[in-house]
Amino acid sequence: MFLSASRRIQDVESVLHCCDCKAGCCDVEGLISQWSYSLRIQMENLVQQDVEEIRGFIDKISENVEEVKRKHSAILASPNPDEKTKEELEELMADIKKTANKVRSKLKSIEQSIEQEEGLNRSSADLRIRKTQHSTLSRKFVEVMSEYNATQTDYRERCKGRIQRQLEITQKLPSDFIKCCVESVDSTGGEISSLFEI
Repeated sequence: MFLSASRRIQDVESVLHCCDCKAGCCDVEGLISQWSYSLRIQMENLVQQDVEEIRGFIDKISENVEEVKRKHSAILASPNPDEKTKEELEELMADIKKTANKVRSKLKSIEQSIEQEEGLNRSSADLRIRKTQHSTLSRKFVEVMSEYNATQTDYRERCKGRIQRQLEITQKLPSDFIKCCVESVDSTGGEISSLFEI
């Protein structure tokens, strides 16, 4: 989106420069300036819309991560977690993945537009603002995804500990089997209940 708007500015400038108006009926430089200004305003509006959309996506991921933590706690607190909670957890994780992909795509688009502007040796306050926004959004995105990954890792470790305790209580199973079970824990806790089903 940003790249096409930037290319349109270049196209308009090249067409207007090629205009052979010897009669003086048009102000080529004025037209270039007007078109260029108009397209840059449109491009900045698109950038701002995407920045706000990315912020919203990051906030949504953050909220979903908190909900994932609650679901993890509910699953671990229950001796037999219900299927609904597990399904809700799966949906949350799928939504986080989908939203994260959207954020990555939009951040990449902004990064490409910045690189193109820099390639044209256009340095402006708007470009510096965009670079700062991109940097800030990228940092926030990395932070929220790092928190999500830490949440998943913590949950797996807690699941392994729970399985280990349950298996040790039974004391009827070989230690190799216990180790194998503990290492096979999935991220939704599905293995916890299925290990003890007959």
